[in-house]
Amino acid sequence: MSKRETQTLSSIVDEIAERIDVHPVDGEALFRCATKITNLGCALYDEISGSYLYISEQYAAPLGISAGAYLDIYPDYASELRYVHEDDRARYDAYYTEYGRQPADTQIEYRIHTVDGEFVHLREYMKPIFDEAGNLTHTIVIEQDITELKIAEGQLRQAQKMEAVGQLSAGVAHDFNNLLAVILGNLELISEHFGHDSDLSELIDGAITAAERGGNLTKRLLAFSRKQELRSEPSDANRLIRNMFDLLQTTMGESIEVKIIGAPRLWMSQIDRALLESAVLNLAINARDAMESGGRFLIETTNFRSNESKKKPMGLKSGRDYVRIAVSDTGSGMTADVAEHAFEPLFTTKAVGKGSGLGLSMIYGFVTQSGGHVAIESVVGRGTTIQLYLPRDTTTNAEPKADGLAGDPPRARSS
Repeated sequence: MSKRETQTLSSIVDEIAERIDVHPVDGEALFRCATKITNLGCALYDEISGSYLYISEQYAAPLGISAGAYLDIYPDYASELRYVHEDDRARYDAYYTEYGRQPADTQIEYRIHTVDGEFVHLREYMKPIFDEAGNLTHTIVIEQDITELKIAEGQLRQAQKMEAVGQLSAGVAHDFNNLLAVILGNLELISEHFGHDSDLSELIDGAITAAERGGNLTKRLLAFSRKQELRSEPSDANRLIRNMFDLLQTTMGESIEVKIIGAPRLWMSQIDRALLESAVLNLAINARDAMESGGRFLIETTNFRSNESKKKPMGLKSGRDYVRIAVSDTGSGMTADVAEHAFEPLFTTKAVGKGSGLGLSMIYGFVTQSGGHVAIESVVGRGTTIQLYLPRDTTTNAEPKADGLAGDPPRARSS
């Protein structure tokens, strides 16, 4: 809510408060009218009787219920407190404990459960009304659903962080490459002069191999920072993934079911095929490591029009067409904090020696550099889905095949 909106709303609330103090019925009528004008969630609470005099439909809508059902779910303060997000509960309780002790307008932001078990972010603006004796008689509550705003703020922070980390990674990779060039050059000179010594030659070869591995690490950092060389071309994601099926089965092992569902008439995508194959294989390895006791690995492709979809990840550009590849597993899943850092270079939750922390960062860099987008959804104990949004190819007029996967679709391997 902007400062101007808050000032306008405050003046309306002040007018309502004066009318309620003088003539409650007139005040309630003005209140109902104000809720229709502002289209914000509004409630009028009688502190004497401990009940709501009025609840607007907009007040209950963010929770997925009607105004009439609101009191059935939240009949008293204790029930409201139970539905508040556990991380916000203590602050919410402290706020309401202090509320009413001083004649001042206040506001609070918190999260609360919906009937579907999800959380919404709410901002509440409260106006206490006192009688001449200084007793609290009514409370006017103005509520705003700020869930989309909070998501957008989080996405912006994440994008800014990833951009800063990308610039840092590119700088480190560039400087490290220069150092490695000097090291390799000197090793080659040493090899030319002392290569006849078998013992020394073995040490030199080991040092050269290590330096070359360091060079591969810098390539991965450059991939994340979106400064690698791409060889984008029109590609059929269905065919590419189908051709990887045997490799994926071998990678996942006997205890994991592998399934591929290709969309019929999938658009061609403009992408570097080798990097896409590497991304899919990397995601398969991560999924396998998350399913130590077995499970299911699923790859599903679909056409995605961003301007027609009501559910699209924040950060995805509107008005564009994408080929979406959703890679899912039924593994251990990630906490929200881990998922937030999952695409950062060198971040890993795996044991030492089992992961470099560069796999997902490479995928993020390659897809975003290609003009696409990456989104992650994960629930602890239920699994993870990573969605790759690849830009649709517009350079060819070839019609996509009607069948989802060219030829007979491969059978899933059962555990």
